[in-house]
Amino acid sequence: MFASLFHRLTLGLAITDTQVRAGIAERSEGILTMRSTVAVDLPEGTVVHGAIHDAAQFTAALSKLVKTLPVPFPRRVALCLPPQVLYGCLLSLLAAPRIERARMVRASIAKMVPEPAESLVIASAPLQKSRTEVGVVCVRSDILQAYRSALASAGLTLVSVTSASHIIASLASASNGALIVQADENTITATAFLQGWPVDEFVLPVARKSALVEELESLLSSVKEAGHSVTRAVVVGEQIVRSAVQEACGAGVVVEPFKASSERQWEWLTVCGAAVGDPPWSVRLLTSGKILRFTRLKILFGILAALLLVDLWMLVR
Repeated sequence: MFASLFHRLTLGLAITDTQVRAGIAERSEGILTMRSTVAVDLPEGTVVHGAIHDAAQFTAALSKLVKTLPVPFPRRVALCLPPQVLYGCLLSLLAAPRIERARMVRASIAKMVPEPAESLVIASAPLQKSRTEVGVVCVRSDILQAYRSALASAGLTLVSVTSASHIIASLASASNGALIVQADENTITATAFLQGWPVDEFVLPVARKSALVEELESLLSSVKEAGHSVTRAVVVGEQIVRSAVQEACGAGVVVEPFKASSERQWEWLTVCGAAVGDPPWSVRLLTSGKILRFTRLKILFGILAALLLVDLWMLVR
């Protein structure tokens, strides 16, 4: 009990095109407990494919949500980003220093992502025991900034970002060599994870089983071509989805349903990010621009310091 007095709670927030959900969850000894949950409907067109299109309406919805939260509530927010706005992949690059590797990553992403490379915030890091394989997650900077600004207008602070697939992978202890498949009434999302990084993903409108199997086989094939394998698949969805995953994966992969303690936990899973921990790309994504500016400042100060030393040496002479 006393430990909870000093534990800084974080508000979990999840966005869809129709609703904003907030919740406070805690995890202790593997048991996830939802302390409180609140949802506010969004007017049509406020959020489209995961991006804010009407900032005023979105901020108004956030303010309404804040007023319905139990007092006191945490002002720190862990935001579960919609899968439509996140891009994840695995790159194979030549070993290089950090700054040069960042340039190589951006150049590679420019050829893969249907967004201008200069508009993206990119988080990247080499996989463990590898200097050439790099996990990458990126999101459009204007989308991330719009969420940050809206939260600030409602008196909230964005401290971490996550995804529904990472939350499921963490709760199922399946963050390496795993396939996470989520199905709701509108879409099916499949994500392959290596060492906590989403290295391949697709978002597919609910379709025939054969179409899902085809997409899953393509995803698994790309992971295999990169020299890795999926040994476990966790499925959030009905039996027909699990059947498609089993058919695509074959006998060598353990396919299991994600076990929720209640229907309520199913419904509010995406607000549990703060309780399961940040993905390895969260901090990098939120501080990407700051790190770049800090690096440039270090270079500038280094040049100025060198010039001062030269002037001092000339004076001494």
